[in-house]
Amino acid sequence: MAVNQKLKGLVIVATYVSPGVKLGAGGFVIVNGKVIKVPPRGPATRLLQEALQAIVASPKSIRR
Repeated sequence: MAVNQKLKGLVIVATYVSPGVKLGAGGFVIVNGKVIKVPPRGPATRLLQEALQAIVASPKSIRR
């Protein structure tokens, strides 16, 4: 099963998105009352995407 299909049911709603995030420059979002820093898009973005794919593809017994 493709990663995109597994993530289809996952929805995260931010109550506020800073203007920089919308443009790919980084900033912050507020999710469930917590401020989460968002880095600018760059080489690290690819690494984070690959890490997310590995987590989603791993068996549930490995996840905590």
